[in-house]
This record gives sequence, structure tokens and C-alpha cells, in this order.
Amino acid sequence: NSNNSKIHIMIKLESKVELEAHHVRMLDEATELGNKIKALALFISDSPKFDQIGTSDKDLLQQQLYYMQEYFKTLMLRIAVI
Repeated sequence: NSNNSKIHIMIKLESKVELEAHHVRMLDEATELGNKIKALALFISDSPKFDQIGTSDKDLLQQQLYYMQEYFKTLMLRIAVI
């Protein structure tokens, strides 16, 4: 079931707070990015295809995963102050 594999971002908001359009976009972006991080991390750790690619491609994919995770952390910090 694809719904089980999705990462959902939840935040606790006071009842008086309404999300502005850019807040909703940030939440959507964080959810999408979290799913992409999960997929890439699984590819790197569990896929036999990862072992078949060249060293420089492996290094680039691992670097990409790192920066995606750092960007995700930044989004979470921004979301935390909504």
C-alpha cells in the first residue's frame, strides 16, 4: 500500500492559527522531500543496483542524500515556528 510508505508531516497548531498559502506549500514540500529522502536512502542501502553503479555516481548519490536531509532539517525548523 503506497499510503503506508508515505511520510506525513504533522504539526501542532493552536486553534486560532490559520495556515497561509506559503505554509501549506512548505508542508507539502517537506512531505514530498521526506518521501524522496526515504526512497533514495532505501536505494542506497538495499538496492543491488546501487552496487552496480560507478564509484563517482555512488558518491554523488550519497552527497545528494546528505544535502536533501539538510534541506529537510531546515524546512522542519521553518515549520516549527509557524
